Amino acid sequence: MPDMAKRYFAGHLASGTKTAEGLVSILQSFFEAPVHLQQFIGCWLDLEPDDRWQLGKSTGLGQGTSIGTRVWSRASKFRILIGPLSLAEYRRFMPGLGALERMEAIVRNFVGDALDWDVNVILRASEVPRAALGGMNATLGQTTWVGVRRDSVHDANDLYLSPPHVLRRQRTAQTASAKPSSPRNSPSNSRSH
Repeated sequence: MPDMAKRYFAGHLASGTKTAEGLVSILQSFFEAPVHLQQFIGCWLDLEPDDRWQLGKSTGLGQGTSIGTRVWSRASKFRILIGPLSLAEYRRFMPGLGALERMEAIVRNFVGDALDWDVNVILRASEVPRAALGGMNATLGQTTWVGVRRDSVHDANDLYLSPPHVLRRQRTAQTASAKPSSPRNSPSNSRSH
């Protein structure tokens, strides 16, 4: 987040209590677009090994321990809805074009890393381009739709993007869970009789 923007939004940023309204205000001003925030979006949380139930430990189910490797939470994620946008504004939020990365910097500066979030980028119905084979800059599901989208009076509100830091964390977790837990359990060390 640029230093000048931090100064401009110092009232929201310096407040000990971070509110949804404060974040919405910053994002609306920064991106000059309608922004809404949905709280309590459900998501799966991975549990650390020490937080999982294990045989032989004296813990009670539902009293600080869970069965399984993850739990469903509605208190750990929120969703930012931005739009409806023109096609040019909408395209700025495509991965790698900068707007999503700027939004990530603002959100992380405001709420830190304690909560997960994603963004629902909404394209104005009148701006939805028609699908054409060989069309320039056409990405199915992002800027081009197949089916009932043609002449729709409804905004295209089905694009959900995760910020880069969330994607990195998910890839790291998937890589870690794909590794064998110990050399004894790996397929190369198993014996066949």
